[in-house]
Amino acid sequence: MKNSFLLYLLLTLSLSSFAQGSIDDVFTKYEGDSQFRIVNVSKTMFKLMAKSEKVAADPDLMQVISDLEGMRVLVKETGGVPFFDQIVPSLAQAYDPLMSVQEDGENIQMYIQEGNEHIEQFIAAAHNQEQFVLIHLQGKIDLENISKLSTALDAPGLKYLERVKQ
Repeated sequence: MKNSFLLYLLLTLSLSSFAQGSIDDVFTKYEGDSQFRIVNVSKTMFKLMAKSEKVAADPDLMQVISDLEGMRVLVKETGGVPFFDQIVPSLAQAYDPLMSVQEDGENIQMYIQEGNEHIEQFIAAAHNQEQFVLIHLQGKIDLENISKLSTALDAPGLKYLERVKQ
């Protein structure tokens, strides 16, 4: 019994680090490539944002921002479809599918990684005929209110977060 528990614990930890590694690998691979734009928002930036009047006026948004550890956005302006087809299979293996939307020439796939009591990671991969966007959120993720980030932040691709609440 004790050995089974230890095996389960080791397997869980190794899968968790594999999943984190796969998304980190994507961002690391393309960070120096001029075909991509990458936006990184740190916990410190979220703390500063929480002090703004706009955020303070919305308690739900304040909670979302306070619970986030970081956000990364990767944007490729051309070749959206082939890049999406290249990236999404590895995401589907490493993360739990949450939702997919295909509408008006856009394809959006959303994935999560759950912790003990909450969602720890949220990933959205989206493309239209030209553009590809990958969003990675870390922290304590509240799916009910995460769409509010799209109005609070002016970062590329965050419009896709609005799909979570639909």
